[in-house]
Amino acid sequence: YPNPSSDVVTFDLTVNAEMKLYNLIGEEVGSVKLNAGENKIDISNLTPGIYTYKITAGKYFTAGKISKM
Repeated sequence: YPNPSSDVVTFDLTVNAEMKLYNLIGEEVGSVKLNAGENKIDISNLTPGIYTYKITAGKYFTAGKISKM
């Protein structure tokens, strides 16, 4: 949250994980380690558009979309 955003998105997690961010043609544009709790991710350097993310913790993962304004 918030989504869409122009500068920072926040992820609240219960476990440590890794997030990878991809543009719409599937190129990885970022990767960051996430800690359990609140994580603020700076997306101000990205061009406006839609990005997909994958958060992985061991054998578990979740995915979604981020809209950058």
